Amino acid sequence: MKIAVIYYSRTGKTKKIAEELALVFRAETARVVDKKDRKGIIGYFKAAKDAFLKKEVEIESLSLNPRDYDLIFIGTPVWANGVTPAIRTYLKHAKIKNKKIGLFCTTHISGTDTSFKEMISLLEGNQIVAKIGFTAFDLRNFNSVKERLKELKEQIIKE
Repeated sequence: MKIAVIYYSRTGKTKKIAEELALVFRAETARVVDKKDRKGIIGYFKAAKDAFLKKEVEIESLSLNPRDYDLIFIGTPVWANGVTPAIRTYLKHAKIKNKKIGLFCTTHISGTDTSFKEMISLLEGNQIVAKIGFTAFDLRNFNSVKERLKELKEQIIKE
């Protein structure tokens, strides 16, 4: 089974999960890059505004083609109780169909449910095989993250 992990990360937290997920599943990774400057406090507020307004943004082309994979994990931080503009844009334009999909989110406290709902609506025509969220607290104890990802692998491989 050929597996990919596609993610967006502004601060590196979602990247850390994506990299561990790629290790556990022996997957290739691709980072969705937002061409808008999101650095610093001003970037943070612009990001929250764009997420709240459910905007699309200009993103760089990905180094991998999702059509080449059997299972695709897609990850995003939660912004303004939803998906990042970069992941929203990617999902609207990637034309991913008939794939097994795993979704993951990172959040300070909450918002994963609404993010998952939005991603699922943008991934119609695919089989969602997993949804897993990680809080800032989870990231402080990364061994528990590793364990959860190993359990996730066992769950998906059984299907």
